[in-house]
Amino acid sequence: MQIGKRYHDLRQNFNEKYDHLGFFIDVQNLKKGILMPKYYNPEIKNELRRLKETGHYDLVSIGELEGQNTLQISCGHEIGSINYGTGDIPFIRTSEISNWEIAADPTHCVSEDIYEMYRTKQDLQKDDILIVNDGTYLVGRTAILSEFDVKIVIQSHFRKIRVLDWSDLTPYLLLYLLGLRIVQNQIEAKTFRQATISTLGNRLREIILPIPKNSKLKAEISESVELIVGKRAKLRNQAMHIQFDDKKENVMGLQNKAARGNI
Repeated sequence: MQIGKRYHDLRQNFNEKYDHLGFFIDVQNLKKGILMPKYYNPEIKNELRRLKETGHYDLVSIGELEGQNTLQISCGHEIGSINYGTGDIPFIRTSEISNWEIAADPTHCVSEDIYEMYRTKQDLQKDDILIVNDGTYLVGRTAILSEFDVKIVIQSHFRKIRVLDWSDLTPYLLLYLLGLRIVQNQIEAKTFRQATISTLGNRLREIILPIPKNSKLKAEISESVELIVGKRAKLRNQAMHIQFDDKKENVMGLQNKAARGNI
């Protein structure tokens, strides 16, 4: 009903304010044959324009940053379910990251042989950012690797983003920017349904980041995020060791009981 009214209003008055409920677009402004209305959501364009007009932000796309060698983007791999449960190396899937971190207890683990097969290809390092690129309701989720997370294998539905030049953009500032509402709105608008799964695809590179021009503000954001991420990573690692020690104690207890003939 609202959309119908908006269509009528727009037909009557071309000065009507455009929003996601209705807008016109010239044929020559269609990109790559994309006909999905949400891709051209004028509310996103208006918000980015407003941010630019404040003079406080540099609006730069992820693709531009990659072209400037500020960022490097790569993807994970599929290892095959036959390799699940063959060892102790975590195989991280898209459902196992949230709130900037990797789940402490992954569902599937793989062998050292599988890890070595992908170690050089994936080249995971501390401060690399993982962003979900494919996966219904999960696209846009992010995590940053701590020193405790580098010995893993990641699923193909991830894109790994590494900041090569920290002079204007640290990984922690990038992590913060990727979570901003205006950035998440762009990700949602550029995520399309492909068969049974939603995917951002190479449109990740079209995402525009509003990078603060104020060096002091950038440093404060980066330091705050780094502090939060570091503390949580250490606590998560401690919790994992406690769980491991508890399991070890239970196993040893059962072995002792068995030796005494109590079980």
